[in-house]
Formats: sequence, structure tokens, C-alpha cells
Amino acid sequence: MEINLTEVIRSFTAPMKVCGVVTRDKYFLEGVIEGVPLELSVLPGLHRESFEQAAHQLREYFKTNRDHSELFPSVRFAIESWQFKKSLTSQEPKWNQPVELNALLLSPSLKDLERARILGRSCFKLKIARGESANDINKLLQHLAPNEKVRFDGNKMLSENDLENLLEAISPHWSHIDYIEEPFAHFRDHLNWRHPVPLAVDESLPMLLKHTGPSGLNKAVLKPALFGFDESVRIIDSLAKRGVTVTLSSSFEGPIGMAANFALASYQNSIQPNPAGLDTLSFFN
Repeated sequence: MEINLTEVIRSFTAPMKVCGVVTRDKYFLEGVIEGVPLELSVLPGLHRESFEQAAHQLREYFKTNRDHSELFPSVRFAIESWQFKKSLTSQEPKWNQPVELNALLLSPSLKDLERARILGRSCFKLKIARGESANDINKLLQHLAPNEKVRFDGNKMLSENDLENLLEAISPHWSHIDYIEEPFAHFRDHLNWRHPVPLAVDESLPMLLKHTGPSGLNKAVLKPALFGFDESVRIIDSLAKRGVTVTLSSSFEGPIGMAANFALASYQNSIQPNPAGLDTLSFFN
């Protein structure tokens, strides 16, 4: 098998801060193997492996064909997405349905909201732990149409008291809040949350998967590049049986990786329709 992969660098339109790590450029390894495109990417701050480590392991995989359980998550995702695209399974309707997207708003501004609406979005995601004022968030919520929803992302930076105070300030608009993503630093605080506005886990998803006790958590965010393509399918199936709705989310993949994410979002939607957090290619130059 001939392996020709090229290193590609894509720059963000503005520096991207993920888990405390600021990234300006993202590295990709891309190519076509046996007529099917393959992409490897690693997001600093999110993946534990470096791009160099993942790229080396990917190249070695095609020489040794190591067991997937021994591979870095980013490498598993790259290889399994490529294998999926080669398979007849990828042609089935459940993998090729239209996928509604939520729009990432960089600030609680009405201009950002209108720009997203022009693109046909009706679900919006907004980070709420970077000094955004409750007043500005309230104004944004006031301008939402009855069918529009917002998802807040707390980035593990809020206390329970912080979140309760914010929600009290915007209480007339709770019906517009789909969920609040990973607001607390500790998983147990998410389990203990008792409030009409639901939470979703993101970074804590592995702990939710292991948790066997009763839980009020029925929303989860899944970044396939942190688990692999095949494991993501198993996670979607497993959580669906537990009544948990999954939101597919990007780790700022390129076009090839995003195609795999969209296939997984389509599969998720065949079980429970849900806007996906895959509107991220626009953040590259």
C-alpha cells in the first residue's frame, strides 16, 4: 500500500483558546489512500498526544497494523473514519441525512445573532464564563424567536452559586436554554444539579459513561476525535438506551474530518434529531 500524506497548516481567523492553550495554527496530515481521503489532526489543549506523536503513530500503523485500542484517539479517529468511508455501510441513508447545525457566537451580541440567522441557524452556542454580563445575555435571549434555542458553555469555570445567580437574572427566558455545557470543575457537581435548566457533560463524558447510578444528566456533547469513529458509534447507541441525547461536536477538524463528524451526526439524528456543533470550518482563514 502506497502512503503519501502531506502536512497542511491552517490558520485560525483569530487565536483560539482551548483548555487554557492558545493556538494560532493547526496542523493536519492529509492524503488519499486507496482512493479514499484520510485526515489526521490534533487540537492542542484537547488531545494529550502531540501532532508529531500522532503523525508518527499513523504512519507506523500502516506498516504494523496495530490494534486500535493501542492507538491515540486522534489516530483512531483518522483511521476508522477512512475505513468507514471505504465501506458499503457509509452509503446507507442513516449516515447521509441533512444535519442541522448550531452556531457558535463569539459574544452575546445581536449582530452575531443576526449573522447566524442569515445562515439559517436557529440554535446558538455561547460561552458564559469569560466575563459576559448577565444584562447582555438577557438582551440576546429577549431577541430569540419562539423556535430558537441557545446552549451555554461554562468551560468548567463556574461555581454552583455563580450559575444559579446567572440563571436567576435571566429567569424569564429559561425556555430558550437547551442546556448548559460543563459549567463545573467537578463531575459530581453536575450529578448533584437539580434545576429546571438542564446541564450537559463534555469533558466529563468518560465519567458519565462509567457512572451507573441515578443521574439527572440527559444531555452529552461528543467530540469523536477524542474517542475514535467506532467508539463514537458505540457511545451514541449506549447513551440513547439511557435516554441521553448526544450533540456531535468538532475539534476543529478540516474538511475530511468534518465529513466523518457529519456522518456521525446523521447517525445520531436517526435516533434523536439534534443540532450538531460542527459549524467550525468558518473559523479558519
